[in-house]
Amino acid sequence: ELERQESIDETMIIVKKEPTKEELLQKAYEEEKVWFSEMLSSRNSTSLLSDVESFARGLAKNQFGWTAVSISYDSGAPGSVSVRWKKTFGGTSLTLKDGLKADSISFGINGIDATSSHNVVDIKTRNIKDPVVFLKGVNYNYQEMMHDMELLGFRYAFGIAQPTERQKPIAGIQDQTLAMSNDGLPKMNLLQAVMSKAESAVVNKIDIDLEKGFVWNISGEIYED
Repeated sequence: ELERQESIDETMIIVKKEPTKEELLQKAYEEEKVWFSEMLSSRNSTSLLSDVESFARGLAKNQFGWTAVSISYDSGAPGSVSVRWKKTFGGTSLTLKDGLKADSISFGINGIDATSSHNVVDIKTRNIKDPVVFLKGVNYNYQEMMHDMELLGFRYAFGIAQPTERQKPIAGIQDQTLAMSNDGLPKMNLLQAVMSKAESAVVNKIDIDLEKGFVWNISGEIYED
């Protein structure tokens, strides 16, 4: 009888209760809220645009026998911007590496192009604990953003974001994609005023074509309750 009881006890120890579908969805929902809060908290679009604009204004296009052809930012590397270079007369890998103040630099295998990375973006965080509460308090939507962009003469496009792959998106939150293509530093400066009102907008990518003057493309998203 004692051996039988010990066998039963051992069986009870290893038996696990599998979570229900509702419990799994609730856990996914909580994880989504945490991810969304952290994402919104760490993405200050106005500050980002100001840092990129300041860097672009101070960058000498031609130096050390190289020409800067583009500047780019990607939210996957949120603290830095990249500059793509092409070699001109008198330039070598060492003239650029030794002369340029960059945090890192890499060269193409043919030696005529290079990419430098500059840690110039100051990541200013916001304390957003509950994204649902935060979005309910935002009074600036994509239609108002459209209105302001039209008045300022921006070229832009909005669209519906693709369905998320996350298990439990937060119900009621709409995600509009945003794309802009304009030229000139003054326009980028004006965009900062718009983004200061669009508290729920985030910038994903910035690409500035220096060969065409100063043509910039920005993509991102704006979230609404």
